[in-house]
Amino acid sequence: MKYLKILGLVAVVALNLMAFLGADAASATVLCEETPAADCSGTKVVAKSTNIVFSAENSITLTGPFGEVIAACTKSTAEGAIGNQGSTTETVSGNISKLTFEECGKRTVTVNSATRGSLEVHHISGTDNGTVTSNDTTVIIEGVPIFGTCRYQTANTDIGTLTGKDVATGGAPTFDIAATIPHEAGSNCPNGTWEGSYEYTGTTNFNVAAGAFSNGTLCEETPAAGDCAAESLVAKGTNLVFSAEGSTTLTGPFGEVIATCTKSTAEGAIGNQGSTTAAVSSNISKLTFEECGGRTVGVNTAKTGTLEVHHIAGTDNGTVTSNDTTVIIEGVPIFGACQFLTTNTDIGTLTGKDVASGGVPTFDISATIPHEASSKCPNGTWEGSYEYKGTTNFNVAAG
Repeated sequence: MKYLKILGLVAVVALNLMAFLGADAASATVLCEETPAADCSGTKVVAKSTNIVFSAENSITLTGPFGEVIAACTKSTAEGAIGNQGSTTETVSGNISKLTFEECGKRTVTVNSATRGSLEVHHISGTDNGTVTSNDTTVIIEGVPIFGTCRYQTANTDIGTLTGKDVATGGAPTFDIAATIPHEAGSNCPNGTWEGSYEYTGTTNFNVAAGAFSNGTLCEETPAAGDCAAESLVAKGTNLVFSAEGSTTLTGPFGEVIATCTKSTAEGAIGNQGSTTAAVSSNISKLTFEECGGRTVGVNTAKTGTLEVHHIAGTDNGTVTSNDTTVIIEGVPIFGACQFLTTNTDIGTLTGKDVASGGVPTFDISATIPHEASSKCPNGTWEGSYEYKGTTNFNVAAG
């Protein structure tokens, strides 16, 4: 039974992990809102903090080395939010928020709340699927004949396959578990084989794909998704200015509006031009929010933070990552003042324009921004669109 619970937990974490960029040494992994059969990036990547829910399609079973049934549950649900999006050097990972097992016959199955563990998802090359790995999850099964109570613990254990579905034609992702779970050291119980199938019951459908982010540059030509000639790179020290096209809004987890500002400006000079080994980056010199209704929105001047742009393969666009920017909102009902802090957070997409035919780059923000550790405020979803107001037009290209 404890195995069952671990499976459910793994399923939830797996979803969470995949939802954002995740990678092992060989490839990045993401959950993708399209059917890529390859790489996936930008707004199609399932966002951090997206809640993932799986429910058992049939009985979840743990059997012993001779095929004897240790525990079987006819109902199981696993749930959790995406924690680490992953990157080209990290796997996507996450923790479980809810894991239940019901109708388990004469067994009682629980999970040690102190060692619920973690999950990682590794993209399987040439497919829209991924292998799920569980670590440090302890499941306890009570009422086992002969042994009484059995404890099982995962240790970087491959527990099954997360299968993506064709997003265009419908269908839900599934998580098929088939793994041997070792008993804890000191236990006389046999190792168990965990088997069962879970179906995704959340609202954001997805596939499993390799991440497609690479180092980016800003380019004064239209590279058509290719590399940028050295002489066309936007120079170090060039000042970039963006102004909000409409309202910029921060909402809470239930869609409640924390703050809406009708004016906002972001400004900073390029610090690193970008290359084959580093992304183009800039320190933020100015970030303002005005006409915010009954709220006062400001930025900690000691933590205005930095931005990096990562080229999205096959496009002239890039994903923007924010780090160490603290936004303070005063006058929030119930909470008073709320502080939000980015930590290598993917906050949106920078869309380049055809430099030859005109038009200006735009920056569309859509991201969950966590509250600071000391704050009791809810995490917020930041959304809005900014238009480039500088004089040096550009596209986004690979380094």
